[in-house]
Amino acid sequence: MKIIFLIFSILLTLSTFTLSTTANIPDQNHGPVLQRVRRDKKCDYWGCDRLCRRIGFPSGACVSNRCKCDFY
Repeated sequence: MKIIFLIFSILLTLSTFTLSTTANIPDQNHGPVLQRVRRDKKCDYWGCDRLCRRIGFPSGACVSNRCKCDFY
């Protein structure tokens, strides 16, 4: 009787753990991470320039609606 109770409790614990982990997985798939993080607004020239200067580059500019830092 003790063995049956032990097996039943182990199965109950494993099934509860399995159900709780599958319930926490989101059903929505919004594409790659970079697409989800990317902003829909246009590149700000002055913000791009300030960001590149803060990082240590001489300047920055918007190219194809993205911020590019100058290397020279």
